[in-house]
Amino acid sequence: MATPPAENFDALHERVLRFMGAFSSTQFAIDTVIGFYLHRRMPELGSELERQFLRRIRDDQRLPLFTAFAAQANYEADLTNFARIYNRAKQLRDMIGHSLSV
Repeated sequence: MATPPAENFDALHERVLRFMGAFSSTQFAIDTVIGFYLHRRMPELGSELERQFLRRIRDDQRLPLFTAFAAQANYEADLTNFARIYNRAKQLRDMIGHSLSV
């Protein structure tokens, strides 16, 4: 009986790490752009809000905050699918992050 060849998961692990990094970068970008906006619009209060709240924001708070920011800033890009894509990426990130094999 022949032994099956060993699987090479290097490429898979690299893709997983790239995905995790990309999602983290997206979260950082959202937090940063909201922080910049607050600093510009309300220099004193914005700095304090960022220090006390934005640095500790939970995943479930980030999307509604970004949506409100986009409306407040009159952001004109099409965000129709943003929530669906972001939430799906978050689900995948959570599944990968909690996997025993990662």
